[in-house]
Amino acid sequence: MPAACCFLFLTSPWRSTCSADHRLGPIPCACSLISRVSALSPFLFTFTIQTKFVRKIERCCMSKILGSWSGMRKYLEQDMLADSLRGRIKYGCTAYVGMDGCRIFEICVDKQQVKRFSWETVNSYFIENGYTMNPSPIGNSEYWAEFWTLLDKYSMDQRTEYTDDEFCRALEQYRNQDIQVSIYSHNPLVRMFAVLDRRVGKRTLQKLKNIIPEQPDWLRQFYLLRLSSENI
Repeated sequence: MPAACCFLFLTSPWRSTCSADHRLGPIPCACSLISRVSALSPFLFTFTIQTKFVRKIERCCMSKILGSWSGMRKYLEQDMLADSLRGRIKYGCTAYVGMDGCRIFEICVDKQQVKRFSWETVNSYFIENGYTMNPSPIGNSEYWAEFWTLLDKYSMDQRTEYTDDEFCRALEQYRNQDIQVSIYSHNPLVRMFAVLDRRVGKRTLQKLKNIIPEQPDWLRQFYLLRLSSENI
């Protein structure tokens, strides 16, 4: 096995953490998938996994959903975006060296960032909002210690921050189903993509006005943005 490798620490048969810089996020979801398949007992185990293999799996999963990011960005910002919002909505994707395929997605409105999607974003949300038993983690091990447990416990409709993988899965769902299904989806990210879609006409937008108060705060701004852009 090559010297270049990463260490996967399992605290349960379903979730994993690693010692990567917590500002960049833990090892990618491909590692957790591998750990789940192993179905090990809930004791501490250490595994060595080839970094190149993990990166290859993650890139394949991401590419299957997104294709090329430049193509997907064109799809979101030009092909499917409402004419009234053209040029105002921008999507960004950043991958840092050492992140093993993990990415940070962001959405900007009028050149101002309004939403980010990453593991670190979600974990910081858990810590800052009192979800963790340790309110002041020190070091990478403590920082990520409760991440998977909390991610399992709180579904997407119970929190307001989301991972890069959840962003990709929502985008895949949005692309592969009818727009009328997406606009009323249980997934808030799918609804976000849908409300900005050019296929959603004014008649549907008028109906959506009644459910704006039911949306989470971060999503409400996208509803209001679309309605105001259409003078509704």
